[in-house]
Amino acid sequence: MTRLVDFLNVIFCLVLDILAAQCIFSIILVKLCFCILRDLYFVFVCFDFVFVCLRLCLLCCCGFLKCISNLKCRNAMQKYGIISESAWERKKLQCVIIDLVLNNSEVKLHHNLVDTNIALCSPTVPPLFSDNFDFQTRDDFIHGILINEEILASSLYYTLLKSNQYAAAITNWKTYQTVCRDILHKWVYPLSIESGLYSRDKYTLTGNLNFVENSAMLSRSCVLTENTLIGAKTQVQDNTTVTKSIIGKKCTIGNNVIINGSHIMNNVIIKDNCRISNSFIDDNCVISEGSNLHAGTIIAENVKVESGSDLKGRIECSIDNDKKLQKSESSGTEWEESSGSSDEEFIGFDKVWSDSESCYSSISSADSSLPDSPVPDDTKMFLQEVIDSLARGYDEKLKCDYLILEINSSRYAYNIQLNEVNFFVVRALLSMPVLSEAKNVLTTVKDILKYFRPVLANYIKSKSSIMDCLRAVEDTCLNCEWLDGKSGQILHLLYEADVVDEDSLVDWYAELKENANPFVKQPSLVKFFEWLQEASEESDDSE
Repeated sequence: MTRLVDFLNVIFCLVLDILAAQCIFSIILVKLCFCILRDLYFVFVCFDFVFVCLRLCLLCCCGFLKCISNLKCRNAMQKYGIISESAWERKKLQCVIIDLVLNNSEVKLHHNLVDTNIALCSPTVPPLFSDNFDFQTRDDFIHGILINEEILASSLYYTLLKSNQYAAAITNWKTYQTVCRDILHKWVYPLSIESGLYSRDKYTLTGNLNFVENSAMLSRSCVLTENTLIGAKTQVQDNTTVTKSIIGKKCTIGNNVIINGSHIMNNVIIKDNCRISNSFIDDNCVISEGSNLHAGTIIAENVKVESGSDLKGRIECSIDNDKKLQKSESSGTEWEESSGSSDEEFIGFDKVWSDSESCYSSISSADSSLPDSPVPDDTKMFLQEVIDSLARGYDEKLKCDYLILEINSSRYAYNIQLNEVNFFVVRALLSMPVLSEAKNVLTTVKDILKYFRPVLANYIKSKSSIMDCLRAVEDTCLNCEWLDGKSGQILHLLYEADVVDEDSLVDWYAELKENANPFVKQPSLVKFFEWLQEASEESDDSE
């Protein structure tokens, strides 16, 4: 999303500290950064042997000098250690690991914090970014490298911004609208609209946080209620009401129009008697007479909406040569909302799209993509290479450290995600050729798990990786005839080898039952979980 605030005739600023001079802020246009960095999401700035990792499209007005001093004096920040857990499901009650509380003398729980996407890093971190290019987000990098690779002396700390400081990253439409609102409310002072720091256009504050560019033409009977910005050379005609909305340059708003909570970009024509609520309209669009745009509607650039159109929420209109509406004069295409959710990047921001749900699709979760979809060619090649490496290592009794290096090399070559690596390493172990030829499969599996225990320990560490492991067992037992009907015994061997724990097993089994998975009815699996429950009850009684 390179066009962020065209209504101010400027692309949002990536604000960096001028640390040497201890200034409050400086400005580098994101437009310039995009020309240089293309599709990169982060930029590193070095100061006094400390790297500041900043995400593009970041608005910031805060100082880093004290934080850098604390980072260089590691002991001074020990009390600020942080453990974060994203609330993927919006619930009134969230689970907290009790050990995190009991093992620390002082614990603070926050539920209202927002990630600023600013990270202060030691000089060892930037090379890791270049070596591990397949991580899509900073959190993936942290969990995949700083934690899984067990880099010595690596710790995470946090610093809370003061009440007079501000920082927020534009990662999606919701954060975009939230930051726009914060600018109108002057939360980012001294980066204010009327100060002229954003553009050369001159805006006048008319009351109730309404900003009007001096060349805009407003009818005497139009009403700007609150939190509104009108761009240069825009015309607003009679009996029109605009509330909590941003209107760009050279727009024409007709008579008797009601606009509420919407973003309207440049050169847009909205004709008489239209109703627009919590919508986004891109450049050069025409909304004809009597149209009604419900909450959550997105209109892409160069689209004409015909007279009397009634666009419900969860619809996107855009030009598309491959899919066009039948029997319609409108130059647009209707798209149904995908089932994805993109909340993970803006936990902590208020929900500002009225009562409608998010209208923007995202990548589906990795958990559901592994067993249900055909394996891509690159993934098949990666799996085969892992099987070959493990089989050769088992036959020649190679060190597991060397095999881990081979697996990681294949992972980077085929751009395999970390959760997929966990899945396919376990699948490869259970698919080795020696198993298809073994007289006693379970004894051979036990020997394989014992020999490759360091490999499993390198990849199967967290709760999510254990779930990847269990899904791999499920997939392999269904597809390999030598493991047919032996799923319970395989899980028992993994449990005895401390590869999987009881809680993860119970959660996975409950998930199978909830989804009515036929795999749950396998006799060996049922017997294993009956044994697991009895063992747990006996352990509780003995305590």
